[in-house]
Amino acid sequence: MDVWTAVGGTFVATITIQDSDILSNTVWLNTGIATGTITAGMKLLISGSSGQANSGMFGLRYYQVGTNTGNWMGVQRSAWPGKYNTPSVAVNGALTPQIVRALQTQMEFSKGMENDGEELVAHATPSELAAWGTKCTSGAAYRHGPAQGR
Repeated sequence: MDVWTAVGGTFVATITIQDSDILSNTVWLNTGIATGTITAGMKLLISGSSGQANSGMFGLRYYQVGTNTGNWMGVQRSAWPGKYNTPSVAVNGALTPQIVRALQTQMEFSKGMENDGEELVAHATPSELAAWGTKCTSGAAYRHGPAQGR
């Protein structure tokens, strides 16, 4: 990894990360570094990157947007309306039973009822996943649609 003072800032050093602990926001390096060389607020970027904004790989949040404008890996979204966008539900604050139901409904509208057996993957923080699980197991979420096993 390369350490920069900021995106578009000054290159500081190259480091090799040996291990990490996501719960404590800690990384362990293969070799020691001089005290004061790397400080809080500096940016870790992929080795060899230019350190400039929009010069690296796009991440999940770039591709998962609910719009028909712009492009998706070079394909104009406007040429394929609804095919390269991600349905979403605005959540401002706590995860409520109504939001969980709205999200489940969006998934059914997007994937269709016939795809009910497919495994869903949630991209969320641990606290968001815990809140989702709490709302689902508290009876707040319900399954609507045809009854199974008749």
